[in-house]
Amino acid sequence: MLASMAPLATLCTYTVLRWDDAERIEEIKRVGDVARTLAQAVDRELRGYRDAAEMLAGSRLLSTPDLATFEDQARTIAGRAGGDFVLFDAALRKLFDTRERPDTPSSPFADSEAIARVFNTGKAEIDNLGPVADDRQLSFGVHVPVAGPDLAVRYVLTLVPPAAAILNVVQQTYRPAGWFATVVDGNGRVVARASRHDEFFGRSVSDNLIGLLTVRHHGLETVDMEGRPSVTAFSRSSLCGWHAIVWVPKALIEVPSRARRDAVLAMLGLTTLVSITAAVAAARLINRSTRRTMKAARALAVGTPVAPESSLIREDNVVRAALADAARTIAAREESLRENARRMKFVMRELSHRSKNLLTVVQSMARQTGRYTQDPADFRARFDDRISSLARSHDLLVKHDWRGATLADLIDRQLTPFVETSTDRISAEGPNLILRPDATQTIGMALHELATNASKHGALSTPGGRIRIRWDVDGEGTGRRLRLIWQESGGPPVHPPTHRGFGHVVVERMVSMALQGRAQIDWLSEGVRWVLEAPLFAITDQPAADQPGGARG
Repeated sequence: MLASMAPLATLCTYTVLRWDDAERIEEIKRVGDVARTLAQAVDRELRGYRDAAEMLAGSRLLSTPDLATFEDQARTIAGRAGGDFVLFDAALRKLFDTRERPDTPSSPFADSEAIARVFNTGKAEIDNLGPVADDRQLSFGVHVPVAGPDLAVRYVLTLVPPAAAILNVVQQTYRPAGWFATVVDGNGRVVARASRHDEFFGRSVSDNLIGLLTVRHHGLETVDMEGRPSVTAFSRSSLCGWHAIVWVPKALIEVPSRARRDAVLAMLGLTTLVSITAAVAAARLINRSTRRTMKAARALAVGTPVAPESSLIREDNVVRAALADAARTIAAREESLRENARRMKFVMRELSHRSKNLLTVVQSMARQTGRYTQDPADFRARFDDRISSLARSHDLLVKHDWRGATLADLIDRQLTPFVETSTDRISAEGPNLILRPDATQTIGMALHELATNASKHGALSTPGGRIRIRWDVDGEGTGRRLRLIWQESGGPPVHPPTHRGFGHVVVERMVSMALQGRAQIDWLSEGVRWVLEAPLFAITDQPAADQPGGARG
């Protein structure tokens, strides 16, 4: 009798081991997924601070320069939005710091390699954890360049986010109970930690873990800073040398395995007992088992749980196997429902993030529009027009599930309120180029400002005026660049403006910074000419097609 039980015990052991391995692999994959999700959330937070600093760095007060008024503006923004601003000149002297009193003398020789790199490269940079300027408290800075009239870096504006900024991101990012997460900077120092943050903040992780951060892998077995053997995964930030690290104590991963082993042992013991009993009372067992199986089938049919019982009767086991399959099917359906719930939660988080980004753009647009207008009615008209332009770009993105929009469709949407694009007054020629969502929004705002100016003062203000828009892609490999040209003709004589408003900031400075390129508007006698040159990787995620998108006129 015991010998007949050996194959069943072997099969159960093998099944449990394979099940444990499969579940462990899936759990390790989940650790990697959570690490990537956390890294993406940190990137969104850092990108928001970088965009806010770049928006403030584009203030015309710095090109004047009117540093006193700009400092007041920076202090006002810091008081409303949180965080602080520090301005450095080319000699690395701190010109002002919103954390200090306005009358504090400027400090010489700020010791920051990151700030020096920004002056040398002209690119924004996110610093590692350390003192920003003369502050002794550990924090990090988002450094953005401020270009002068000759496009050389004139100042570096540093945004020091609130102390709990990254900690809030870590705490709000979903992770299962018992899992741990932390964010470390490029030097391996803890920036934020989901648990015991105050104790570990600023401390360096182990040298062994710092060495592993260069390996793009997940499922590493490590010992955390509290001495627990763990399964660890990490993901590198796309904006800087920071890493998001997620780990799970091995003991927590092994809990389901131990429970299944205990259940299998209990099942084997019960089966052995039933087998011995069956040898004594086979007839009674057959009768009882058959009735039990029938009862279980009826219970399953009405949705009642089935007791995990087993017998030595082949026919009875076949039926119970079918019931087990049915139970697994039901369990799979329940898991599918849970997965749908997780996906819905992710979608809601993504919707919240996009809504915050949109509100940030609208807030900045309102602030900048108000800066260049004095009359409330004029402000309302201009602001409404710019909101409508932004809405048209978003309609295109929603239509394509936020995967992007073609440049030809964007031109058609933005110019339709001013003139029918099907007439010969508007022509658009170029390859079929699918823009990224952020590029769609940026170029859409620029097209709106150009069309508004054309309708008031340029080619669209007279019946015979025309606008020709053409674009192409030059270069090879990673050096490919987009060249977009807006050329007006047939309008009234062109006179350069006596002052530069928000529209001029949008079509030149904002577009250049957002797309990492160069935009320039020329007030030619025959008509306004606007040229945008930008690297293709900042415009689209797909290579331009060989065939043209078709001329329209």
